[in-house]
Parts: sequence; structure tokens; C-alpha cells
Amino acid sequence: MMPLVLNLPLRIHNRVKTESYFYLNMNEYRNAPFHELSDMKIKFAEMVRDQIALCPQFDWVEFKYILCPGSAREMDTNNVCSIIDKFFCDAFVKAGKLFDDNYKYLRRSTFEFGEIDRNHPRVELHITGKEKEEQMQLQA
Repeated sequence: MMPLVLNLPLRIHNRVKTESYFYLNMNEYRNAPFHELSDMKIKFAEMVRDQIALCPQFDWVEFKYILCPGSAREMDTNNVCSIIDKFFCDAFVKAGKLFDDNYKYLRRSTFEFGEIDRNHPRVELHITGKEKEEQMQLQA
């Protein structure tokens, strides 16, 4: 199976503050109040909902996150991708694409630096795994 590739955001527009963004990284995450984190998680799930809807259900998956920032400013790849992984896993499980995100179902998450893309900054998520059996039989 070829990996599915999704494009995930690096920031979320903060509705509370005009022209303000919540940047998806560990620094913002650890300093944000709980209610803001909850709001940002919901907003993130809304932003990726259409892409998740196109994914099949899986018995298990492996995720590879590739950071493609919009500038050459140095950043910690794990700092960004770990928060995106957390938000994405919660949205993916909630959408019914995976039973849970524990080690039985999410077998591996890796983080890499890709390239600078000033026109389309993002985190590319490459998904591989085993599709649910009954779903594969329906497709045949």
C-alpha cells in the first residue's frame, strides 16, 4: 500500500485574539491555559476533518511527520511535530479511523525535517498501515 499523504497546519487562528495565531509547538502548548488548548484541539480537528474523512479505517498505523516550515528560522522538529502528532492522533481516533492511539494501534511515529516551503508551510503526514479487513473486502 502506498502511504497516504496529508498536509497538516503549523498554526491555528486564535478566534479570541484578532490577528493572533496559536503555533503548534511545545512552547505554546506548555504555556497555554487548559481551555485554550481544548479550543485549539477542536479547531485543529475541524481543519483536518476533510482529509481524515478520505482515509480508510485501520487496524494499525505508522505515522511519519515531515516538517516543511515557511522560513529558514531554526526550529526544533520534535518541538513542532510532537504537538501536531498529539492533536492529529486525537482527531484520527475520534473520527473512527483507528481504535486507539496506544502502541497496539499506533506502532510508530517519526519526525523529520523536509524542506523550507515559503508558499505552503506545513507538516506532511505519511500514513502507512493495515486497513481493516471488512473494509478491504467491501472494496474488492
